[in-house]
Amino acid sequence: MNTSRLHHHLFVIVACSLFLLAAACGPNNPATPGPAANGSPTVTPASSSGNTSLPSGKPGMPTSAGVSTVSMPPTQTSCPQPSTGRAAIIRPLALGTHANIAYIFNEGTKNPLPSFGELKRYDVTNGNKTVIVHLPNTTISSAQVSADGQWLLIVSNFFETGPAGGYTELQLVRMDGQGLQTLYCAPLMTLGSVQWSPDQKYVVFSLLFVPGNLEMYLLNLATGAVQHEFSPNDKNSRFFARTWLDNTRVYLEKAFEQTQSNYPMGVYILDTKKGAEQHENDLLPAFQITEQQFCWDFDSDYAATKLITSQCTESFPNGQASEPMQVGPSNVTVQPITGGSAYTTYTNSNHAITQVRMLGYTSNSLLMLMENLNPTNDPTIDTSENGLWKMNTDGSGMIRLTTESPDNQSNFNRYSQYPWSNVSFDGTMYALQVTSISGPKTQLYYGSLSGSQPTPVASANVNSEMVEVAGWTIM
Repeated sequence: MNTSRLHHHLFVIVACSLFLLAAACGPNNPATPGPAANGSPTVTPASSSGNTSLPSGKPGMPTSAGVSTVSMPPTQTSCPQPSTGRAAIIRPLALGTHANIAYIFNEGTKNPLPSFGELKRYDVTNGNKTVIVHLPNTTISSAQVSADGQWLLIVSNFFETGPAGGYTELQLVRMDGQGLQTLYCAPLMTLGSVQWSPDQKYVVFSLLFVPGNLEMYLLNLATGAVQHEFSPNDKNSRFFARTWLDNTRVYLEKAFEQTQSNYPMGVYILDTKKGAEQHENDLLPAFQITEQQFCWDFDSDYAATKLITSQCTESFPNGQASEPMQVGPSNVTVQPITGGSAYTTYTNSNHAITQVRMLGYTSNSLLMLMENLNPTNDPTIDTSENGLWKMNTDGSGMIRLTTESPDNQSNFNRYSQYPWSNVSFDGTMYALQVTSISGPKTQLYYGSLSGSQPTPVASANVNSEMVEVAGWTIM
């Protein structure tokens, strides 16, 4: 694992590199999606808890009451016709009362073929593990739990021998393992940057086209219709969907082509109400960085009132541009949800704040990771505060939740930023991925947000396996 960059932004760059590699080795161009034939809607809106603090139409916290399980009818896992999507078939699932962590476990390398990809659940009450779905010769990524806690959206990369090497499927499966279905297909490793709207009606995703153009599409889950939503004017830039701030607006992260210096980066808002074929001048800038900077992150509160950002400092010892040290000073700022005047609520002169995530549905607290990186073993770099911290958005009430050894690095959920992506529905527990650089080993943990020794959930050898958090539910 490359230790020279903040994990999330590493993921963005690596994902783009994987796109490019697959596109170079596979077909010259994926087919351009077009509208699918309209059908009757099959998706029911996520139930709301009636929380009036949330924006209209945005689902609240799921409960285990008031829903009865309906058996799934037959579903299709074959690919839809090229350039089209497939309507999702949704039937309700009665949830339970035990907090569960859904996670990905991929076994085997890609040479020549991976062994399998699995989605699993871990019951924090009794420690039981359940396999939700098992897919041979497949690696699973971009797993996200639905707002109602009943479904998982995944990207399945199916590998096979032959010139194309396989294909990638956007799939849906219910939390009890029923109803696995394929919604869209693309050439292998060309589909990513997937984000599911909180009302569960739309999915935004990106496709990579040779020679490297990243184009964004919108899938209507009720009809299967796919439309070309966005493409950048400047092909030196990349836009990645990070999260929906409400049911119609999506936060996009703008990254620069690595050959460009001092290229502007930042956070922009894509408004799907504006329709198809949007470009950069249609976006609303919310937060911008004018320097070549990887050590920053952002999140928004689920109530859609605040945009939280963090920045830290990178230094390059001995001119080694490939091995920067990630240190303080760092800060956390708060600004309106669509951008505007920002104010700093917390600063740390010595330690790097690398990632931030808001807590709960209406909470004014956040989780943050402090991770001073020291690839050159500089004795002046202090790693004593590395780990997970909880803090109020005004900078008060700091609580340390984990203590990280110098060769470990932690990560939040890499695929989703909704409250349930990292924190249990009742707001009492967190899930965290920790990777040992010297191991090399990755482990998933959960722990109390009040502070206690974290409990291991699953582990993987990073040379041949992968384990990652998908989100929380109750079963």
